[in-house]
Amino acid sequence: MDADEQRQNFDDLETHLRQRISNLLAKLGSKLFDISRRIDEHADKLDDHEARLRALEKTDATPGATDDLRQRQLVIGRAIMRRMGAYFSAEELIDLMLDFGMDHEGVSGGKEQQIRAIVLRFYRRNTLGLLVMRLRELRPHVEWPSL
Repeated sequence: MDADEQRQNFDDLETHLRQRISNLLAKLGSKLFDISRRIDEHADKLDDHEARLRALEKTDATPGATDDLRQRQLVIGRAIMRRMGAYFSAEELIDLMLDFGMDHEGVSGGKEQQIRAIVLRFYRRNTLGLLVMRLRELRPHVEWPSL
């Protein structure tokens, strides 16, 4: 076998190995995405269960019913924030803020601050349900918390 044939064999082997590695990386990326999605789903369900449990635990305390509702909304607000962080880009959050007539330029910081500003606006106005309705329209595949 002369040098040209050896070089050609080496090049063929290298090409084959690169393709094989590329295929394996694609499969690995797909598996990692599935695992990440499953973790998010379980975390979302845990958040919902936590909110419901806290609400049930506090139903016996009638004097603080308003406080109980606000506490439950806080837990739900945190769950909404986590899901928004996972499923919305910074650009999409700006669009969402504009949809709600919010001044996105007045929010300093990045994506987390944008999410916080959106959720806090609805929390303070006691209208988290409206936010969840809009988020369900935009991301119907996501399991958003129920109010």
